[in-house]
Amino acid sequence: MYFIDKFSLFIENIWCFIETALLLLQKINLKNLEKMKKINLIIITIVFLAFGSCIPSLHPLYKESDLITNNQLVGSFSEEGSLNSWVFYQNENKKSYTLRFMEKDNNNTDDATPGVLGVFEINIFKLNNETYMDFYPGENKELEQYINSLMELHLLPVHTFSKIEIAKDTIRIFQFDASRFGDLLYKGKIRIRHETRRNDMVLTASTEELQEFFIKYSKEKDVFVDPIVLLRNN
Repeated sequence: MYFIDKFSLFIENIWCFIETALLLLQKINLKNLEKMKKINLIIITIVFLAFGSCIPSLHPLYKESDLITNNQLVGSFSEEGSLNSWVFYQNENKKSYTLRFMEKDNNNTDDATPGVLGVFEINIFKLNNETYMDFYPGENKELEQYINSLMELHLLPVHTFSKIEIAKDTIRIFQFDASRFGDLLYKGKIRIRHETRRNDMVLTASTEELQEFFIKYSKEKDVFVDPIVLLRNN
């Protein structure tokens, strides 16, 4: 049965990279065991950072004219019920923001334990009087140093987007239910241009088509999962 849970267009390439890396590690006598552990952690983390309850798209959901700014987005936030942290910066002379998302092992209550950093370019915009946030990979130098140039050519960056509510000290991020979306798409109950390969799916519709579709789709019942709640740090 067709399903979408936590995959993106380039997952097959990631797994190929993991398999190749493991074969190489069997042949190479690494002098520094801690370095090997770190490389393995980075490889695995790339997979989990890239996939969430979101719908990947080649094109953004916004046009330049839709972009807005909100000073209440800037700052450091803790994720409710999690050790993850989110820090937003306003980009100079731009309407966009930079997000430094630190993901931690929630099974480890030691706050001093280092997490894994992901950097994103963030744009917020209005669509049919609702506020949305677009996520796009930024400069991830910490991760890029473990990916060679050939592998980099096989990684395709994508946009994901979520509805948001911004208050003075709280941000709520409502992600689309990717499993529900994929099931409806497979059954022909919704139609939008996309490409699939095995269990991977990416939207290929233009920005105009995306906007027309999601304005209608977002009004349906149960299209969002429970929100991620961010609380401003004092």
